[in-house]
Amino acid sequence: MSARYVKPGEMLAMSGSHMHHDRRGFFWMMGAGPLPNRREGDTVIVSVRGELEHHKDPVAESYEGILERFRAAYAGESTDEEGETTSEPPKSIILCLDSPGGVVSGLNECVGELQRMRRAHPDVKVTCYVNEMAASAAYALAC
Repeated sequence: MSARYVKPGEMLAMSGSHMHHDRRGFFWMMGAGPLPNRREGDTVIVSVRGELEHHKDPVAESYEGILERFRAAYAGESTDEEGETTSEPPKSIILCLDSPGGVVSGLNECVGELQRMRRAHPDVKVTCYVNEMAASAAYALAC
């Protein structure tokens, strides 16, 4: 995919849902949002990519969204290689990370809940795979 640059004086239109702000200023996120869980055999893959936010957002990764996807993964809710939706409990879950980290608020609660889920499902093996980067808060999730 080639980059499209806005020329000086050119009008730019985008959805307000892509605009974010915090104390650092305004910026926009052009990503497609979190990926759905994917199944390969008896394994569910939960992908986490990009900056981590506290609250669920349709265009950004969030701790709340990660917990939702893990709950769905333990329940077996995923899409297989053919695009079919499945609901068979997995034998393993892979957390696939590619993230520079993110905000701290919500991180400890997310990690604690992930640990509780893992203890509640001792028969499901959980593995973390770092696909490029797991820095800062993403490293804490990996641990």
